[in-house]
Amino acid sequence: MNDNGIKILLIEDEPEVRESYLDMLEILGFDADYAENGKDGLEKLRQKDYGIIITDLNMPVMDGIQFIKCVRDMDEYNSIPILFLTTESQSTKKMKAK
Repeated sequence: MNDNGIKILLIEDEPEVRESYLDMLEILGFDADYAENGKDGLEKLRQKDYGIIITDLNMPVMDGIQFIKCVRDMDEYNSIPILFLTTESQSTKKMKAK
C-alpha cells in the first residue's frame, strides 16, 4: 500500500485488461480491489471506503455510465473521483459519462 492510504476500486469485465491494471496499480504502490461490472462495483463500494474509482464504460449487467450515475446520485459516495476507461471512439458515449 502507498503512503497516502488511498484504496482504489477498479471495475473492469475483461480479465486480461483487469489483471494488467491491477498489476500496474500494485507496482505503483496502490491497494486496489476489483469488480467485474457496475452492479458488483456498487456492492463493493458499500463494503469499504474507496478514495478513487476506475471504471470501464462497456460492461455487462450494469455498464460504467449507469454505475457513474448511481454513484453520483448517492450522497455518501458522490464526491469520490471517478476515472473511466474505454476503447470507444464515440464522443457521445464519453459525454454521457460526465
